Amino acid sequence: MVDRGLMADGRFYRHQQRGEERHWLIRARSNLVWTLLEVLGPNEAIAEVPFRRPARRSDPTLPRNMPLRVIPGFKPQWLLTSMLDADRYPAAEILALYHQRWKLETGFDELRTHTLERLEDLRSQTPDRIGQELFALAVVYNLVRLEMTRVAQHLEVSPLRISYRTSLLLIRT
Repeated sequence: MVDRGLMADGRFYRHQQRGEERHWLIRARSNLVWTLLEVLGPNEAIAEVPFRRPARRSDPTLPRNMPLRVIPGFKPQWLLTSMLDADRYPAAEILALYHQRWKLETGFDELRTHTLERLEDLRSQTPDRIGQELFALAVVYNLVRLEMTRVAQHLEVSPLRISYRTSLLLIRT
């Protein structure tokens, strides 16, 4: 799963051609144009996207178009994937995995932006110390999340309603 806008040069196509069970999942750009080939269900279809000329010039083995599956994500966005078999890869499972991926991204952002206060580097200089620092970050993150859960239970709300940043600042204070 990768961020949108990275599929124009044929990397995804070459990746999936290297063997079985090599798939990709991406959110479609809002201006991406595809040709509908087959409707699989409500708002789910097999389509194809043309490769741009520069990509085909740099790699003459690329076909003119790449087949993909189109699945509705958050409205009005679409998810594109190489998992064309709707029976083997149900859309609901793909959406659940995509949402799970973004929860991980949110966690990484909370670590980088708030816990590390946007520091770009870890302070440690040796592999052992870096491992120790990463472990400590994971412990701190989980302790903050644990306290958020306790507060949410006390207030009888979902832990998702509690701000990580505010919780971290209150704990630091």
